[in-house]
Amino acid sequence: MGFANVFWINEAPIRNYLAANGKVDEIATQIGEAVLDLTASYNILFSDRNNSRDLLNIPDVINSVGLFHSTNLDVLLWTGNRVIRYPHFSSQEYQCFIKLDKLTASSNYVPSLSSRQRRAAIRRYKKSLSYTYDNPLKTTGEFSIYWVYEDFTRDYKDVPKAKWPSKAVGDAILQLMLDVWQSSMTFLNYVNVISKAGSFLKAEFGVFVWVENCLSKISEIYEEDKQKIIGWLDSKNS
Repeated sequence: MGFANVFWINEAPIRNYLAANGKVDEIATQIGEAVLDLTASYNILFSDRNNSRDLLNIPDVINSVGLFHSTNLDVLLWTGNRVIRYPHFSSQEYQCFIKLDKLTASSNYVPSLSSRQRRAAIRRYKKSLSYTYDNPLKTTGEFSIYWVYEDFTRDYKDVPKAKWPSKAVGDAILQLMLDVWQSSMTFLNYVNVISKAGSFLKAEFGVFVWVENCLSKISEIYEEDKQKIIGWLDSKNS
């Protein structure tokens, strides 16, 4: 396995543009180009000091947290308007993060539907064609957090922007941003190449964990897996 680049998006400029102009090809292409320009500028040894990209003449719309290896265990703190990487934590600190996330949890955080939830929704739809699922992201949202696999973005580091699949990447980002139905997108022969950890309807605190090549809110990790992480941290620091 390799690396992934975690990034977050300030949605307000994008949503304002969509409200005024609709979902046109131009905005998808601009989003995709900005994401690729940001994430393709990172590699395993060096990182671009300019870790954000402007969009629609608005600064710092798309912002990179950095590269994460598939074997990493990292805590990321969402402070309300940015992501902070919290390095070198103990099992006691990890358990405090679990409690802190519970204390600050609210309906302002919107996770994507899990595969289990999607299957349940499909079963309900088949039983009643009038069934619909709640999608709060259709009309509102302030921030969302994503990751993209580096084995995809590295292909475009030295390729002219005119040959980048900017629209395809932008379309994928928009679909994830505006809907809870999917948590990841597959295209150009790359499976689940771009994924969304979740969205915030309003600014608030949250704790995320990068583990087993995936970013999840700490509250979404199964209890069994939380205990495995705590046990691993105890053995590592003993």
